[in-house]
Amino acid sequence: TAYLNHASSVEDGFEDRYAAKVWLVDMQQRFASFLADSTEMLHLLTRVHEQESEFNLPPKLVLAVIELEGAFDRYAVSRGGAQRLMQFMPLWKD
Repeated sequence: TAYLNHASSVEDGFEDRYAAKVWLVDMQQRFASFLADSTEMLHLLTRVHEQESEFNLPPKLVLAVIELEGAFDRYAVSRGGAQRLMQFMPLWKD
C-alpha cells in the first residue's frame, strides 16, 4: 500500500488523489493474472497514465496493446524481432 499511496499522490492526468487510487486499484486487479508483482504493476500503471498527457494516448488503449502484444512481459521478443511490452521493432526506437 505504500507504493499505492505514493503512486496516487502523483496526480498527472487524474482528477484527484481518490480517482488515482480507484483507477490504479481497478487496473491492478484486472491485470493481476499477467503480472503478480503488485509493486511492479503499480509502477507500470503509473507510468502508462503519466504518458497519457505527453502522447495523448488513452491509458486503456496502451494497456490493451501491452496485454495483447507482450502479455505484460517486459523482456518479450517475438519471432519477427519485436521487443518488450508493446512489441516495438528495434528500428522504431529512433
